[in-house]
Amino acid sequence: MTGRLSRRLSRIEAEAQARESRRGEIDGALLAALRGLWARHGYEYVPTIAEIDGALLAYETGPVRLRELLDEELRALILIRTAFQAGGGEDGREM
Repeated sequence: MTGRLSRRLSRIEAEAQARESRRGEIDGALLAALRGLWARHGYEYVPTIAEIDGALLAYETGPVRLRELLDEELRALILIRTAFQAGGGEDGREM
């Protein structure tokens, strides 16, 4: 379960780094799942991988251009990525 999300996040990050523009695309299902979590907990909330993976099951959409995101959503994505890269592991809040 978490392996699928980890691969998806890795792929998204690799694609983002491959572009000159920082505002490329994000998986639509991932964005929809995160928007649901942000609506419940706010943009400062860093969900666990398991929470994101569980929320993904409800969504099947295509990629979304990052420039279409609200500034708060983009900052929240960066916060999540930073937390996971900092060694948060299963629970991104354990930084």
